[in-house]
Amino acid sequence: MLSVNFALLLSGWHYAKQGFGVLIVTSVYRRVFYTANERSVLLADANALWVYAWVMFNTGQSPRRNWGIDFQTLGFSESLSSLFLLLCCFTTLAVALTMVAKYRRQGQLPPFNGIVAYCTSLYVWLVLLRFKPAGGSIHPVILLVPAMHAIQYITLVFKMKANKMNRHGMSRLHFLAFVLLRLPLGGLLFFALPNMLDETVPKQGALLDTTLFVSIFAVFVNTHHFFIDNVIWRKENSEAKTYLYEIH
Repeated sequence: MLSVNFALLLSGWHYAKQGFGVLIVTSVYRRVFYTANERSVLLADANALWVYAWVMFNTGQSPRRNWGIDFQTLGFSESLSSLFLLLCCFTTLAVALTMVAKYRRQGQLPPFNGIVAYCTSLYVWLVLLRFKPAGGSIHPVILLVPAMHAIQYITLVFKMKANKMNRHGMSRLHFLAFVLLRLPLGGLLFFALPNMLDETVPKQGALLDTTLFVSIFAVFVNTHHFFIDNVIWRKENSEAKTYLYEIH
């Protein structure tokens, strides 16, 4: 199904932007700021690597399975994949030269944690995608990509909540309640509720058959997450400005 591949394309863009965003946030804490040109070079590299990962995943045509949904890769040619690989080499070199120039001009480099976040969000998955799937399913090792994305996300959320607690004198019980509420909520929305509905609601002749509700819930939650993230982490957002960037 094309919708699955389109979802993977959007997810890749989201992961790439988060790696860039964590680099920016950790840099702000260390008082390292980037010019418009430096940000453009970093974003160009992030976008090039994101598109290359998607093209590489879809090079050649083969059946795949994601969330129990069967789909076909798009059958891109090896020459197109090589072209994007060349583009990624160029943008990576541009980032390296830009950071060297920044260090020579200002004596500053991005913080180590920011570099790790940027690299794991962009470069590591290129290695993981080369693992060949067994029986058409996506190789389990590729789950490290969303796992690293989730760890980065949790780090930002915990930072915001900790700053909010400190500023408003909230107890640790508030934070514990925040965490404990979201763990079952995630399990309910991603696994328990859609699987229960797929097992109990008759769907003869339905387009997605046994995975109808899993697909609906996955698309809704991820699409909502995608659009919310385009708002919530911006420094123009009052909560992010106050509790994440600590600009008062």
